[in-house]
Amino acid sequence: MRKEMRNLVLSIFLILTLSSAAYATVDFKTVPCRIILDVLTLMTRASASLVVLMMIWGAIKYIYSADDPGGRKQGKNTIIHAIVAGIIIGMWAAVQPLLAVAWWGTC
Repeated sequence: MRKEMRNLVLSIFLILTLSSAAYATVDFKTVPCRIILDVLTLMTRASASLVVLMMIWGAIKYIYSADDPGGRKQGKNTIIHAIVAGIIIGMWAAVQPLLAVAWWGTC
């Protein structure tokens, strides 16, 4: 089951990455650029989804640990860390297009 899941995730990753390179012009200079940009975009989206899941997890832990001060503190810390990660990811999402143009030009 674990191997099948890994193969599925890898297949989806490759399809998403290579399909975006397929619609690019057939200039071999732009293909590596598009692949790198697509991988970075995919990683940004996946990490943003992980931030949302961690915020939900922290909130659930906080709510269900009403009697346990240690559990509430862990839940609060999880939410705070997720917010900080969200800010960092948001800043990266704002800077990434500028860096892509500066490093690779317009792909």
